[in-house]
Amino acid sequence: MNPLVYVQTWVPWVLCLDRPPPTTQFTATPARRVRSRFTMNETHDLHVLHGDDGSGPTVTLAEYRELVARLAKFAHAYYVLDAPLVTDDAYDRLYRSVEAVEARNPAWVVPDSPTRRVGGPPLAGFRKARHPAPLLSLANVFDSDGLVAFDRRIGVAGPDPEIPRYTVEPKLDGLTLALLYADGRLVRAATRGDGEIGEEVTPQATTIRTIPLTLSMGVNGGQGVPRFLMIRGEVTLPLDAFARLNEARDAAGEANYQNPRNAAAGSVRQLDPRITASRALRFTAYTATVLTLDEGGGALPLDQLAFEADAADLVASDPIDQDVVTRVFDRLRPLGVASGPFATHWEALMAMRDWGFRTNPHNRQCVGLEEAVAVLADLQELRATWDEETDGLVVKVNDLATQERLGSVAKDPRWAVAYKVAVSEVVVTRLLDIAVQIGRTGAVTPLAVLEPVRLGGVTVSSATLHNDDQVRALDLRIG
Repeated sequence: MNPLVYVQTWVPWVLCLDRPPPTTQFTATPARRVRSRFTMNETHDLHVLHGDDGSGPTVTLAEYRELVARLAKFAHAYYVLDAPLVTDDAYDRLYRSVEAVEARNPAWVVPDSPTRRVGGPPLAGFRKARHPAPLLSLANVFDSDGLVAFDRRIGVAGPDPEIPRYTVEPKLDGLTLALLYADGRLVRAATRGDGEIGEEVTPQATTIRTIPLTLSMGVNGGQGVPRFLMIRGEVTLPLDAFARLNEARDAAGEANYQNPRNAAAGSVRQLDPRITASRALRFTAYTATVLTLDEGGGALPLDQLAFEADAADLVASDPIDQDVVTRVFDRLRPLGVASGPFATHWEALMAMRDWGFRTNPHNRQCVGLEEAVAVLADLQELRATWDEETDGLVVKVNDLATQERLGSVAKDPRWAVAYKVAVSEVVVTRLLDIAVQIGRTGAVTPLAVLEPVRLGGVTVSSATLHNDDQVRALDLRIG
């Protein structure tokens, strides 16, 4: 038999975990959430418990709490440990199932449900850092109907018809960082963590060349730098750098990173910044939040003097005292749009580029929904040519006053969605090995170890083979 293996992803039997795949090929899921501790039995049980849209068997309170506990476990593995236990699709389906149960039974909702928060707590070993404004996640849409519904909600808020209605941006698949600047100087970098509190990684972030240590004060007539600023963006590892890193790890007898996202996260979360510096990481900025002093009913003169002394210390001190950073930024809040320097998100993107940040070269402005749909299709076609991994595309309301009026619900802004499309693509790769993974209940599942291949915007390096019967039916041969 030809040792080359045909791989296909995002097909119905991946989405419905209670159905076996056909015997003519095996199913590869993106490696980003397929790791050695993934158990098909757990996700199978979860999928059977409840349908995606709230239909299906009645769920008891005890079963709902079990769903929440398992979803929290998967979220912790993904956001905190960088060791995903389930595929993107399995996680998204379980998440929507929990949302549906909670919508029908609001009295059941527990405060720590993953649908009410972002991610998990920060890792031990790094200093905790509270963000001056929450770092929210994004709701997902999967088809044109979801985009139409999103557009209708935005229409109620009435954005200015004279400006482009939306921006469309690639959703980079890396590690989110929040950067704090005081008078144009980088004073802190922190991971997203649970959206409220992350891990302080300033020494590591300062080694990333695409993170400016000081900001340009506006060039070519551009926007000057606000006194206090939070920049949110994504740290990624370009694909060629990822390949070189794994080659070096092979030569050193070290385990490979499964995908560029985990490599980027693992590179930033190094206690030795010299390791971070060696990894050719890239930071791409996508949100600017101007901060201002929150006087909370009027600051006392002595309080104001102490604040100004701390703020001056941030600019003059070397090294920067993180306790001082905390004292200063704990007093700040986001500046309202009416008082801020930008009218649109696009203006903020251009300002960040002017200040010295990398912004994504594939960002687009769109007049309305029809143009946004066309741009989404164009960018989806281009994804396979990009040198960094993506996890869909993001559609945002461009008008910042409209964003402010729409606000957010739970952990998601109402003014943005992540557009994730089904991928139907076949690629050829080589079977390197067949490993086994043992689940929590002791179930043994065969796993195909593949020569890494790009598929649907991600790198696939492993795929479940479900069971021994499936392995025999496919007549797979290593090599």
